[in-house]
Amino acid sequence: MAEKSKAFSNLQNQRALPRLLSSARINFSPSTWRWLIGCTLVVLMTFAPASPVTAQASITWDDLQSQTTELRNPYEHLSTDQTYRLSSLYKLREWAKEEQLPPDSFEVQEIERLEQSFVEEGLNTDELLVHAEEARAYCQSRYQVKNSD
Repeated sequence: MAEKSKAFSNLQNQRALPRLLSSARINFSPSTWRWLIGCTLVVLMTFAPASPVTAQASITWDDLQSQTTELRNPYEHLSTDQTYRLSSLYKLREWAKEEQLPPDSFEVQEIERLEQSFVEEGLNTDELLVHAEEARAYCQSRYQVKNSD
């Protein structure tokens, strides 16, 4: 019996709301309700604070600039002739590594001659060529980032 009376009271409550609205003389058509809800949403959206936008820091022109990398020239103390010979030495060493040339070949003799000329000038070719390896690795990494497709 208690369940029937509970169901009956729920049914009466459901019927009471339309009677309450009709007694308050709020008999709008569905199009009028849509218009009222739309206007209410427009007003709320217009005056509601845009928290994600206001939470952002101001952006300056410098923030939009691409990041640059400052590269130092480790060979600026070398003359043009020394730079040319160092470049030749590097290329010959790389080629000799790839081709596995015999020790008595002309190219290996040229590598030894170039290394000896740097030793006579007081320069360590291994230290100088480390920078060339670093530059090569940097350029390859930048190339792969830009052309990742």
